[in-house]
Amino acid sequence: MLLTGGDPPPILPQRVESRKSQPSPPREMDPFTKLYRPVLLLIVLLVVGTAGYRLLYPIPMLDALYMTVITLATVGFREVYPLDEKGKIFTILLILTGLGGITFTASSVFQFMVAGHLTGMVKRRKMEKTLDSLRNHYIVCGFGRVGEQIAQDLTKAGARFVVIDSNPEALARVEKHGYLFVAGNATNDEVLQKAGIEHAKGLVAASDSDPDNVLITLSAKLLNPKLFIASRASSEDVFDKLYKLGANRVVSPYLSTGQKMAAMMLKPVVHDYLDTMAYSTDLEIRIGDMELPPDCEIVGKTIQDSAIRKRTGVTILAIKKPEGRVLTNPPVSTVLAKGDHLILVGTAQQLDALTQMILPGNREPPG
Repeated sequence: MLLTGGDPPPILPQRVESRKSQPSPPREMDPFTKLYRPVLLLIVLLVVGTAGYRLLYPIPMLDALYMTVITLATVGFREVYPLDEKGKIFTILLILTGLGGITFTASSVFQFMVAGHLTGMVKRRKMEKTLDSLRNHYIVCGFGRVGEQIAQDLTKAGARFVVIDSNPEALARVEKHGYLFVAGNATNDEVLQKAGIEHAKGLVAASDSDPDNVLITLSAKLLNPKLFIASRASSEDVFDKLYKLGANRVVSPYLSTGQKMAAMMLKPVVHDYLDTMAYSTDLEIRIGDMELPPDCEIVGKTIQDSAIRKRTGVTILAIKKPEGRVLTNPPVSTVLAKGDHLILVGTAQQLDALTQMILPGNREPPG
């Protein structure tokens, strides 16, 4: 009911059709399942051997197990009890069966290690620990062409992020780049929680499916109402739905590309300069932003009285007020209020100095 607001959206049937037309890839056997059978066989041999010796001879359980182990291992130690004809026949059968079982177990363990499952298991455990420790990170849902470009830009900016995707080919590219990832569908709450959505700073819904982006936005906002969400939309019909569901920004790749190319034609120099300032990591001067918290020391002061430029060298380019009004090149008499979003320009060191001045407990520079 929340999604529709009346009639059901026409995009939902499209979701069902696309799922039906794309068969899911066959699942690979869990590597631990491959080890389960040989280990189970070895345990069965130990149980059968121990029980057999106990039935044949009046010996303790430990002695029977000892006899079974030295028989299977073919180490040639002396028996703890003299064997009669029945015992010798049982031992021969146990050795013949055990040799096959031990060979099968050893080859399975060797294959497990050679195939990289052990290394992969260690990597996954390490990644899980890293995911649990992440704070103020970003989540990229979908690793297609758009998602991959987003990941590259986040990497250049030094931002921490996690990729979510269920496509094996996309996950292979993610691993090749060395990015943190969670394998699964981003519309699933459990998958989002594995990516640390409760502690995330922002989420990008970059799937090439509009219905998926709608569900991702809805799920993410329910799990973390304070999360900043940027969502991709291929159809203009989805824009309003995404905003109503809690998306802070909605982007159409086609619309953005058209606007960007038009700006290149009309104002190429201005476009190149702003593009360089916004995205380049090689420049000494950078553009950043910061929201003023209620307990900030400069709240209630004018820009002149705050002495931001004098104390840090940072210049305030614009101020976005909580109600959405933007003050470009604000005069020094402008009073700074809580919730104001400052658009700043300065070096990385100057921006960091401003962070320490305004937010002493936050080590992350504005940007």
